[in-house]
Amino acid sequence: MNAPALRPLAAAIRASLEDRADNLPPSVRQREERADRELAMVQSLATQKRQAAAQPLPDPLPGVQSFEAAMIPDSLRGWCVDAAEGLGVPLDFLAVPAIVACAAAIGRVVAVRPKLQDRWIERAILWGAVIGRPSAGKSPAL
Repeated sequence: MNAPALRPLAAAIRASLEDRADNLPPSVRQREERADRELAMVQSLATQKRQAAAQPLPDPLPGVQSFEAAMIPDSLRGWCVDAAEGLGVPLDFLAVPAIVACAAAIGRVVAVRPKLQDRWIERAILWGAVIGRPSAGKSPAL
């Protein structure tokens, strides 16, 4: 059978189903209405989810000040600037580990006594972290 020949049959089946729907008990009609409402709600939520997914996310990282070469001690500045330019990485990727390495070289030999009449002393203990996005050149700089 071809599609045009099936149209009257499909119309008759549809009419029969509509007649039966009118004769359904109230509890079945209520369930169908509730199912229709739930389906509409799910479709609405799916539409909202697609629209929300299409919007770009805001940048979660706060802005930071740029690292200036003047912040590095004179004895390290030339090396750090030259190496950063050679590797093509930000200056702070080299300066932070260099300053931490200097503190490690000093060790416990040198200390500062902030109060003259006190036993409190501070040693050159520094912790440093280089933070950047993947493939930003952190590892080569270290």
